[in-house]
Amino acid sequence: MFRSKRTTKMVAVLVMALVLASVTYAFAAANTMPADIAAGDGEIAVTGYTVSNIAFTHNADRSLLDAVTFDISPTPATAQVQLESGGAWYDCTEGATTTCTFPSSVTVLSVTQVRVLATSY
Repeated sequence: MFRSKRTTKMVAVLVMALVLASVTYAFAAANTMPADIAAGDGEIAVTGYTVSNIAFTHNADRSLLDAVTFDISPTPATAQVQLESGGAWYDCTEGATTTCTFPSSVTVLSVTQVRVLATSY
């Protein structure tokens, strides 16, 4: 009798785990993005956007930066740039060339990356 209750409990736990796993999979599979929305973030080429022609605008003091410009295709609705890991995100103005200005100059030595975050809405 003892083995029967133990086996029944183990089967019940197994069935519950399988039900939970299938519900979780179904929920995750239902998360889709509309085809007309592009988004990208990362350190390598990310599907959706291509960034090229990155150029910095130096302050009169050549050790400081006032802005960064780059071409991004297709043109996003919004874009931001981050220049150091864990650092501040700077808003950009989109156009033929996207321009991101810094509220206070950024030191050249503090730039360790150019990370672009872009969305189409």
